[in-house]
Amino acid sequence: ENSPLPNRFSATDRLVLPFPSFQGEKLRGETGICIQDLLERVQIGTKVFGCLFSAHRAAFEGRGAGVCDLYDAEPLTTANAVPTAEGAIQWAMVHSPIVLHGSRCLVIGFGRIGRVLAQKLHALSADVTVSARKDADCAMAEALGMRSDKTGVYHQGLSQFDFVFNTVPAQVLSEEQLGQLPASCVLIELASAPYGIPESVCRQLGLSYHLAAGLPGICAPATAGALYAEYILRCEEETGKRGNPMSKATIGFALCGSFCTFRKTIDTLRLLAEEYKIIPIASDAAFSTDSRFGQAAEFHREIEEICGAKILHTLTEVEPFGPKAMLDLLVIAPCTGNTLGKLAGGIADSPVTFACKAHLRNGRPIVLAVSTNDGLSASGESIGRLLNRKHYYFVPFGQDSPFSKPYSLVADLRKLPETVRAALEGKQLQPLLL
Repeated sequence: ENSPLPNRFSATDRLVLPFPSFQGEKLRGETGICIQDLLERVQIGTKVFGCLFSAHRAAFEGRGAGVCDLYDAEPLTTANAVPTAEGAIQWAMVHSPIVLHGSRCLVIGFGRIGRVLAQKLHALSADVTVSARKDADCAMAEALGMRSDKTGVYHQGLSQFDFVFNTVPAQVLSEEQLGQLPASCVLIELASAPYGIPESVCRQLGLSYHLAAGLPGICAPATAGALYAEYILRCEEETGKRGNPMSKATIGFALCGSFCTFRKTIDTLRLLAEEYKIIPIASDAAFSTDSRFGQAAEFHREIEEICGAKILHTLTEVEPFGPKAMLDLLVIAPCTGNTLGKLAGGIADSPVTFACKAHLRNGRPIVLAVSTNDGLSASGESIGRLLNRKHYYFVPFGQDSPFSKPYSLVADLRKLPETVRAALEGKQLQPLLL
């Protein structure tokens, strides 16, 4: 009875939710609005703009609403990195008794936010170290006048840092590593769930931990609002030109046994699940093998939780992709040399390759995210053959370790969402070679 919402939203209404949008079963923020109250009021055709819908997306679409998840939407995400970085600096200054000038700062991750934040801290005369997993990112940080280190390893140690800023949505600091930080260190968590710094461990160790969700709206609301409004108006304009751009494509996401890339792959899958309906598929090796990179059962649980669907892992389960035309696009990530060879040779004896054969029957795109130690040797021929075949698209790839593994090729999974969007339009994302 006391709800601030109207009794009903019409098909012409546009709902703009907080960014990020949800906190449990309520909208994030001080309004206390329950998600169920929103669901009861939306109508077929109502458009809902928000961020990180996760499981709530199906509920809104079940009511006939169009959902536009602004998470990872470009150019909004890149533009939003600026108020996020400035907000992180503001939080650091508020929660520490020292100035940033001359302080030692660790920025974990060198994506959009990490890159902008590191450069702004460097401009404030902080002593900045960027930790990243890719050699290219470390080299770029050093080229910009900062130090670099390896995420998760931290060769230079952690005891020297006054501030730690995390931008990676996967655990990057263990309990032992957190114990190396000085008691006065301030940790600012900028990543989305499942976050990268375990809050409970920080509390146990007495560290100053701060989850900084929604910083643009908190620290620069006018700027954030203008950015969101510009993007939403652009979406509305595109709707008028092409029809509803928020219609949800169904994507098959098949994992093969390049176990060292599973963590990055699953993190990328999480992003795709915010934009598309995902049907998970696994090769025999990916489904059943425990490795030093993780237990198969744990990967199953996480993947199925992200997708809201069971993993398909038998020939019988994937066969309907053909006659029922169930997929708009099929992703294979990671795509091993073994799978590349089978696809190039027309062999369909595994759940992943048989899914490809069934899917190709409908003339729809397949996106390959290569991960193989012999990409520039034995598998090079397979890549060349598939590049010349209709309906195959590649996530841009390059040498991941040219000196220690000179024949190895790995796709840049950060470019997977862009590759998927391009492939759905029948285009290969360029440049292909990194």
